Amino acid sequence: MSFTSLPLTEINHKLPARNIIESQWITLQLTLFAQEQQAKSVSHAIVSSAYRKAEKIIRDAYRYQREQKVEQQQELACLRKNTLEKMEVEWLEQHVKHLQDDENQFRSLVDHAAHHIKNSIEQVLLAWFDQQSVDSVMCHRLARQATAMAEEGALYLRIHPEKEALMRETFGKRFTLIIEPSFSPDQAELSSTRYAVEFSLSRHFNALLKWLRNGEDKRGSDEY
Repeated sequence: MSFTSLPLTEINHKLPARNIIESQWITLQLTLFAQEQQAKSVSHAIVSSAYRKAEKIIRDAYRYQREQKVEQQQELACLRKNTLEKMEVEWLEQHVKHLQDDENQFRSLVDHAAHHIKNSIEQVLLAWFDQQSVDSVMCHRLARQATAMAEEGALYLRIHPEKEALMRETFGKRFTLIIEPSFSPDQAELSSTRYAVEFSLSRHFNALLKWLRNGEDKRGSDEY
């Protein structure tokens, strides 16, 4: 077999500070790399689908807006002509009211479209989050953070009791484990004598949803 055809995988982690690299370390890095690529592929497909749906809704709203604008321009032209010819105040007031109703209908359509887009994005995000493996994501983040804190010396990992076996199996004696019953199963804190990094997957995801919903509420109060 030609060596020029061998597949190569780039590992974006600092090599261990020793002459011989253990096969377990390489296997772990390759596993993390494969999981990361798979997660990226799935999330990209989900987000792309959401974008396509959102773009279609926006295009439909813009098309309706253009049609409404053309109709309004035609009605305004007719209004000017009839006003100059007949000067009928009552008819003018009724027609203006009709235009106002059309404007209110258009605003309602835009508000509905925006709300639908937000709901679609939220449903896509919820579906994506439900498909994620909490254990694999947590191990991946801990491995990356441990690499970044490699120069800090001894590292302490605080975790929920349910995750003790998983962490010992994945990281061995790399961390000093501290069991925290008050933690949620998806919560962890990695610390050294100088730094501490704490994260919770569900809390971070809920913060994202809150930001998305708050953004919709603020825009809903804007004037056109």
